[in-house]
Amino acid sequence: MSSATAILDSALPERAPCPGLFEKLEALIENFSKPGWQAGYIRWELDLLAELGFGLDLKDYKLITMNKNKLKKIVKKIFLNYGLNNQHAEVSSNYILKAELFGASSHGLTRLKMYCNRLKRKLINPKPKIKIKRISQSISHIDANNAIGFVAADIGIKKAISSAKKTGFGLVGIKNSGHYGLSSFYAEQAVKKKLMVWCFTNAPPAIAPFGSKKALFGTNPLC
Repeated sequence: MSSATAILDSALPERAPCPGLFEKLEALIENFSKPGWQAGYIRWELDLLAELGFGLDLKDYKLITMNKNKLKKIVKKIFLNYGLNNQHAEVSSNYILKAELFGASSHGLTRLKMYCNRLKRKLINPKPKIKIKRISQSISHIDANNAIGFVAADIGIKKAISSAKKTGFGLVGIKNSGHYGLSSFYAEQAVKKKLMVWCFTNAPPAIAPFGSKKALFGTNPLC
């Protein structure tokens, strides 16, 4: 546990989990976790989290921490129901829960519906054939075949780290991928290996330049 997490935990009031909380979660998402669910079943981003009583403010942090393994199994099951294989579902659920526990709920449970919608619409390929092309000892290019972004980015950063450890420099470019959560989670893997790292992605236009009326810049991170 990091010192920041320890401080946060000590600052939070004691709170017992709501009786049947995760049984309620399983019931609420039972229809949602099937590809045939109907839009409008629930306004996932706010209503579900409010109903469950966590993910909305700091006082609920401990509740998630105490039950993170059970919650992760539920999220993983949803991804499996949408066609991801066991390994990809494991990676994806890990990153979503990590974001929620980190306090970045905008990239945690609230994103689950978005990923499942994209899987349903075939914007994400649940069974990708990911190809890694070695350009040199230090440089690689990955065609993720529209894999879920967590998986593509996880493969990419691990390949970059491996190359950097061997040659002193690692560069990986990824195409045909998607939203991959928090960039910092990939960057920190390299930092823990005592490496300098830059991690960034593209994004659709969302912000207008100064004095302009039309969006041009994305909100893509540079980490």
